[in-house]
Amino acid sequence: MKKQLHITLENLDWELFCKRGALLAHFEKDELVLGMGDSLPEGDIKFFQMDFFNERKWEYTPEIICIAKLDEFNFLNSSIQIPETIGNEDDIYLKDINRAMDEFNENFEKVVLISRQSYKRSGIELKALISCLIKARLGLNYGIWDENGGILGSTPEILFSKDKNSFKSMALASTRPVDKAHELLNDSKELFEHNLVIKDIKNKLSGQSKLQVGETGIEIFGNLAHLRTDISFQSSLEVDELSSLLGPTAALGGFPRDKAQDFIKSSQYFKKHSDRKFGGVVGIEKGDSAYALVAIRNIQWDKDSYWIESGGGVVKESKVENELAEIRRKRKVIRDIFFNEEV
Repeated sequence: MKKQLHITLENLDWELFCKRGALLAHFEKDELVLGMGDSLPEGDIKFFQMDFFNERKWEYTPEIICIAKLDEFNFLNSSIQIPETIGNEDDIYLKDINRAMDEFNENFEKVVLISRQSYKRSGIELKALISCLIKARLGLNYGIWDENGGILGSTPEILFSKDKNSFKSMALASTRPVDKAHELLNDSKELFEHNLVIKDIKNKLSGQSKLQVGETGIEIFGNLAHLRTDISFQSSLEVDELSSLLGPTAALGGFPRDKAQDFIKSSQYFKKHSDRKFGGVVGIEKGDSAYALVAIRNIQWDKDSYWIESGGGVVKESKVENELAEIRRKRKVIRDIFFNEEV
């Protein structure tokens, strides 16, 4: 049986990597695992991806692995002019948010809704997008792709990290521009939203042991700030089971989970884009260790177009104009990573 080959960055075949590959932060922000080539039946390192509703899973055990520090990529140098804009779907988002505001009650408290901006795919090489992502030094990088399309992004949110039976997770929710980060800890709407995420995770982990919830603080991601609360626990669950149990959290789905997901599946956006990976899971397994990230803050593509999705948590106290401004700010953070200017 063919064994997984480990190489150094200087021996990386970029053509092969960009044809079919994956990358993921390797248990720390400043190191990346790169995988490329055909998928093997087994190997030391395996990438996995799950869609938003955990209904589909993809596994990739690449034939070649490269682990490198971000500083080793300083030879990369790319600058991409923004491609021709197809348009955004904020009008659909507004229809969905207004319907949600009308339906909130004591049994349905929060839902996360998204919109997208699309661009024509016009000769931009994947290597250039990867270069821009690594140069940005934002969050935790991830990506997985083949010749038909893929996803590439940098997320502030860890779904879980696993070391044998010990796990770490986090509640990450609520958003402000970074210059107004201090407002998050004193805003009743944002604290309410964040506490729903903590409650949701605690409920899901009620059957696990040694559950501990840390203090809430501020997480900075580019020009955005979020509330973050670290959570730790012990469990004998397998990676697949835990991914399905935790994801999507109330930060990406809503609360209660069933009510929110029913609403999302009936939303105008989902009816148009049912093959949703935004907010799903991208992770890596290596022996008794695993690392799973929440797939937000990304660019996706197929053979015809690129698109950037962004979303935000909506509660009864939300103001529609503020929520719309928030998803546009988030979209701009990702656009500015990959593209130089807007046309």
